[in-house]
Amino acid sequence: MRFSLAVLLVCIASTVAFAAAKVDIATLDARSDGDNITVEWRADVEQDVERYEVQRSVQNTRNFKSIGDVDAIGAGSYYRYVDENAFMKGEQDQIAGTMYFYRLKIVAQDGSTSYTSHTPVTHTVSSVRQTWGMIKEMFR
Repeated sequence: MRFSLAVLLVCIASTVAFAAAKVDIATLDARSDGDNITVEWRADVEQDVERYEVQRSVQNTRNFKSIGDVDAIGAGSYYRYVDENAFMKGEQDQIAGTMYFYRLKIVAQDGSTSYTSHTPVTHTVSSVRQTWGMIKEMFR
């Protein structure tokens, strides 16, 4: 009885291993236009991927927070996510010229996850945007 249970467990584990997502992110880039940060990537291989979670960290590569989701649409696809909230009050001393790091959390259809390497971008916020952002924060 133990032998057949062990074989069953090995079969189940093998099935789960084959269900994991296969993805090859060819490019991952982030750039600032003074108002927003645009994150773009291309997936050359994309199998069993449900979605991508765009994650951001401020000033370091340790404390990433999910800021948005993008549904997977297939191999060879280009993706774009615009981070309109890169300059927000209340997150670790954000000032003009802040270094941000972006990465993707890849969520497979079976719920497993993996991460890309991070990409840096310096966000230089215009003084008008900075002032307007601070005024908006006072009324939230």
